[in-house]
Amino acid sequence: NLTAFFDTKENWEETSIVVGRPWKKDELRLKSNSDLHKLWYVLLKERNMLMTMEAEYNRQCELFPSPERLEKVEESMENILDVVRERNRAYNLLETGKTGEPERRWVYNQLGIGGWRTCTEHYIPLYMNFKFKNS
Repeated sequence: NLTAFFDTKENWEETSIVVGRPWKKDELRLKSNSDLHKLWYVLLKERNMLMTMEAEYNRQCELFPSPERLEKVEESMENILDVVRERNRAYNLLETGKTGEPERRWVYNQLGIGGWRTCTEHYIPLYMNFKFKNS
């Protein structure tokens, strides 16, 4: 349904829209995984709608009402990701004794400048991966 990408018609002519605050991590920690999953998709749908409306207002050279709504939705989504990451880390520590996060190594580039790099899996051996070696 294409109308899901647009705000309700009552809000189209408004200059300011009253909205709530973003979800806090403490509130999200009380929710179940299925509730977090549902909330993620509600926020994703809201973010898509807000981005569509922002692009439409920009196209018409008008001022987007209450642009902080997009920031609040994105902050809520970041908080959900942090809570899920905390749960995954706790589960992996309990089951395996490791965090389950990819390891990081200190590596040097061609100029001799050191930096942290997250270890990743490669589809081809390192000696054949010229793109990785040159980055």
